[in-house]
Amino acid sequence: MDDWKKYPASLDDFESMREQLNDTADSARIDPATLMKLELGFEEAVVNVINYSGSENIWIKTAANNNFFVIEIVDHGTPFNPLDVDDPRAFDDSPIEEREPGGFGIFLIKENFDELHYAFEDFDGQPANHLSLSLRLDGNES
Repeated sequence: MDDWKKYPASLDDFESMREQLNDTADSARIDPATLMKLELGFEEAVVNVINYSGSENIWIKTAANNNFFVIEIVDHGTPFNPLDVDDPRAFDDSPIEEREPGGFGIFLIKENFDELHYAFEDFDGQPANHLSLSLRLDGNES
């Protein structure tokens, strides 16, 4: 389990998780606009796991290689494939000011990342949700 870091699935530990993302981004010399996209997707995915999965822990791996920045998130919670969630605009055509808050995080991840993968598979001897978010690093030095 090289490069994976394990955290309690708690909002109290979110800043430590985000530091891992930022440390990898700093090492890869990620530009501010790209970092903002990475942080948006990271926060949305991690906070959803913390709030809804029921998992006690979350494992995170971040890497910049082969012209991609990759965020991997694993939890032993309830099986949930966020890639199966429909675009909320398909069900509500009312003006955004009139809509209930929430429901757009997964949509934003799908819009901002170049490659998304989900699997429910064995991780550390137990079935787990495994989400991978990849963002192309064109124009960045890595």
